[in-house]
Amino acid sequence: MSTKKAFLKFKEEGLIIGRLLAEYADIELSLLYCVNAVRNDFDTTFKAMFKSRGETHRIELADIFGRQYYHSINLGTQFEMAIGSVKFCKNIRNQYSHCIWWDDNSGCLAFANLEEIAKTNAQISDLNGLEVKHIDLGNA
Repeated sequence: MSTKKAFLKFKEEGLIIGRLLAEYADIELSLLYCVNAVRNDFDTTFKAMFKSRGETHRIELADIFGRQYYHSINLGTQFEMAIGSVKFCKNIRNQYSHCIWWDDNSGCLAFANLEEIAKTNAQISDLNGLEVKHIDLGNA
């Protein structure tokens, strides 16, 4: 399994995955600006959201910091929908960020999530138990 060789062969897929991973930060920054728009305390909001790692933690803090303010201006439902959308984007990002990538000679880029097998109770002696998934831009 070689991630580098796989992405050299599947360049377009690699570019898309790279953008998904790298550009997720833009979504979190947009959420910061949404919360700051109603709180008007950039320093506190920024430091609370970004001082520690963890996307889920940042989203939860943004929700706590913004929910009551958005409800007070009758935009609570829209804010809650935005929080839900950010969580959805985080799940998509995480699907790809915690994976290994390789060319399994199927004609498609293969990937598998290492966390899935690590969370099982079974003893692990190799990576043969990974659920292999494929990215096929030809069917997109």
